[in-house]
This record gives sequence, structure tokens and C-alpha cells, in this order.
Amino acid sequence: MRQSLMKYYQLKESGGWDALPEPAFRKLEEGDKNAWVPLLRMRLSQEGDYEYPDEDFFAEDSVYDEALAKAVQRFQWRHNLQSDGVVGKSTLEHLNLSVDYKIECIRANLERLRWLRNPQKGKTLMVNIPAFELYYYDGTEEMFKTRVMVGTARTRTPVFQSSLTYIEFNPDWTVPVSIMRGDILSKLRSNPNYLSDNKMQILDNRGGLWNMDGLAPEELISGRRPVTIRQKPGAGNALGSVKFIFANNHSVFLHDTPSRYLFERESRAFSHGCVRVQQPLKLAEYLLSDQDRWSEAQIHSQVRTGRTQRVIMKDTIHVKLVYLTHTTLADGTPVFYKDIYSKDKALIEALQPVYPDPKVKLQVHL
Repeated sequence: MRQSLMKYYQLKESGGWDALPEPAFRKLEEGDKNAWVPLLRMRLSQEGDYEYPDEDFFAEDSVYDEALAKAVQRFQWRHNLQSDGVVGKSTLEHLNLSVDYKIECIRANLERLRWLRNPQKGKTLMVNIPAFELYYYDGTEEMFKTRVMVGTARTRTPVFQSSLTYIEFNPDWTVPVSIMRGDILSKLRSNPNYLSDNKMQILDNRGGLWNMDGLAPEELISGRRPVTIRQKPGAGNALGSVKFIFANNHSVFLHDTPSRYLFERESRAFSHGCVRVQQPLKLAEYLLSDQDRWSEAQIHSQVRTGRTQRVIMKDTIHVKLVYLTHTTLADGTPVFYKDIYSKDKALIEALQPVYPDPKVKLQVHL
């Protein structure tokens, strides 16, 4: 990332780039012909995504040809966008991020790296929130990577560091109070059978079943009565087939989800704060590789039983939920992610140097 920062300082010294003018088209696709295309070629060449050929092999500079489409795909991939080669509103917004913005973004993320404990030691489970990705490292070697969903802008996934305590197969789900008084209450109003339809039970403060006995949902779960709602394990359970628990003050953990179609979205900020994992059983296999009993076949067999099974971790596995809007790959490729929680601005401002007022004379006490 320091090398990436040097590269962008050099780009700034050479003049950087101007914002592209607002185009007349809604989207630009391969094969289109447009006077705006030469500007796109120039812009992509400035960050190294497009390289002008030694020979003028394309028919016309204004034709959006295959080579340029591949350059756009590379740029989109580097900015965590859908890599379809189509230039639309989102791609244009990222093309118009200034070199100054990218310099400050890299500086901010170098500062965030400084906050990490033991960043390259032991086994580490890392979630980069803006990237919507999870990584499992053994030392510096990346062993596994998968997509995740994180919290919305209103119900943000917090940034913190911990250690994995246990993995639980076929977990039940105790509904958080905020969800119980929000989403659950709203759904009960429109469907009085919502709880039974979704294998949920109302429990008293001793864990016994509570019968609604004709009480209105508002009266029961408004907070005036000591009840909780718990969803049984199985198909449709909000936590899916497995959850990963680590100590923290946010009641946040990693888990499976039945809403698997959402992993195909470009932006995956859908949760109430917990992290939903696209390949949770594969992750469990990696995390339990030091325990002979838990092979891939044994993990799937346990899930099929439908019985809840908790597995305590033997090795120390660090858990890091981080917020990095820029990273640099091993080959030096700079990658940027959308600042989904608008955290960069405050950190960038905090990193600006504070110069003393030149009118104030320094007094030296000998």
C-alpha cells in the first residue's frame, strides 16, 4: 500500500487527470461509436488499466472496441463494481474520483492498518466490511475467500478484533430485542400466524413457553413483558446451518443464511449488523482442520441430523472485522471499495497536518 501511495503521488506530480464531461448516453457498450470514447481511453490509460497499442489496430478511435471493454472491466474490478464492461452511472462516478481523493483514501487506510494487532501472525479470520468479503489466513498465506453480507448504513457492522470461541451447527436463533420490536412486530400485525409459520416460540424469562392468550402483539412484545422470541433450528432459520461465535460487546457473529440469492448483488449491505457468509460450511471445514472428527463429510452429516452441536476451538484463531476502502494486491494492483458507512472523510480530516500560526513566536526555555 505504501508503493501504491507512491504511485498516486507520481500521478499527481504528472498532472493527474480531469473529470470526464457528462456524456449524452445512459450507458456505453462494446461496439458503440461515440466521440466520448477517446476521453475514456485516455482516462483508463492514466491509471494503467488501458495500454495504447504500438500500432493503430482499431478501425476508429471513437469505436468502443474489445480492448477498451477489457480495460473497463479491469477498472470496474479494481473498484469492486460489476465487471460487465458497460460504462454507466456508477462506473462514471468512480472514473471521476480525483487523484487527490485516492491519495487521501490510501493514507487513511494505511492508518487503519496501523490499528491491527498482530496483523500477520497465526491464523486469522478477517472480514473487510466495504469489500463484502471474508478471508482466512494462515500467517500471510490466504487459504480461503468468500463473499459476505454486512450491516446496512443504519445497522452497521462494527469494527473490532477478537478470537473465535466456538462453531455451532444447526443453531437456534434468539431474536434480538430491536428486531423483535421492529420487524417481528410489523409482520405479526399483518399475519397473526407469523411466529408459528416460521417455527418461532415466545419464551418467558425462565425459558418456558408463553401463550399469547389473545394478547395483541404490541402488548406482548412491546417491552412491558419479560419475553423473548426464539426460532428453532432447521430450514428457514435466520442463522442457517452454522454460526461462528467470538467474544464482543456488539452481539455480532458470523453465520449462514437462507437468503442466498443476495450474495449475487454488487452491494451486499443487508444485515442487522451480523455477517452472513456465502460458503459457511467450507469455512467451518478450514477452521476445524486441526480436529480429526470434523472432515467435510462429517460436517455435512452433522448438519443433516438437524441436531444442534457446538464445537469449541482448539487453536487460537484471530477474528478481525476491518473497514478498508483501499487495499493493494500482492502484484501491486490497487483496489478501491465504496465507503459504504461514510467513514473516510472524518479520518482523512483527522490526518491533515496542523501547522502553527506563523504569527505566534516560539519561546525556547533554556
